[in-house]
Amino acid sequence: CVTAIPPDFDMLHTMLMYGMERFSKVADKSGANLSVLLATVSTIARRLDTCMLIHGSATSVNHWIEFPKHDLAISCLNHINRGEIKESILIWSRHLSDMKPVFTLEKAKSLLNGIPKATKLQELLLWLNHFVPSILSFFPNILNDVVQWAAQRARDLEIFDPKTWPDSGLTLAKCLLQLIHTPYTEKSILLQSQRVALRNENLSHQSPQNQLLHLIDTLQDLNTLKKSYGVTIQYDEFIQEDHSSFVSVLLERMPLENISVFMVEFFNRLMMDRGLDPDTQILEFIQDIVMNCEDWWF
Repeated sequence: CVTAIPPDFDMLHTMLMYGMERFSKVADKSGANLSVLLATVSTIARRLDTCMLIHGSATSVNHWIEFPKHDLAISCLNHINRGEIKESILIWSRHLSDMKPVFTLEKAKSLLNGIPKATKLQELLLWLNHFVPSILSFFPNILNDVVQWAAQRARDLEIFDPKTWPDSGLTLAKCLLQLIHTPYTEKSILLQSQRVALRNENLSHQSPQNQLLHLIDTLQDLNTLKKSYGVTIQYDEFIQEDHSSFVSVLLERMPLENISVFMVEFFNRLMMDRGLDPDTQILEFIQDIVMNCEDWWF
């Protein structure tokens, strides 16, 4: 019944169930061959169920002929590449134990990097919740790759989902931080000294957890600027090393009605994070305006 090609899938399912029932009624269950056969039939039955769940009423003989022979990690990757996240989750969650003996670090990286950039955030989060804990248990050293991928994906959302960014990037980064068992809550705001240290430390020398905390802190600031003060700033603009340009962009885009409260509530902290004196930055901004306004006194 394992290799048979039946006229319909209900019949195949019946044959597999019949085979499992016959094995269960064998009086002497100590034989190694019986255990292997029972495991084989059980695996095929589970794969048949998965195949039918994926393809539904469109399930064809060709789907079934190909499905059991596939490396299921490759099947996952094929669905991932097509943006079929739910199908990948179905295979991953139902057949992880089958994949584990032949799963490699290269396959893990391929599954991670194969996710289309246009994948919707909610589907992406669903996949990560299934995928990340498993691959970290298989390959703990992949953590840095996962964090680097997440940092880039959070920034990609600025292009592919600009209406919800940076909130979407923040959601992704916090989700991943939870998945790698590093709790983060709104109450665990980084101390001033910690923010300065993270911003000044070379990212390549930071732990993966600190890289994520640095990313979250940056996205949180961008989110605050957008929602509280009406200023939309790109990620690259925010992290640029040219501080005078950053201050100019920030203040030139600030709605006039928000400048006063922004200066009181948020400006000083932003400057201190960068090791800058707020008064000096304001003075230089005003001097730059004066120098670039010809005949301003007339």
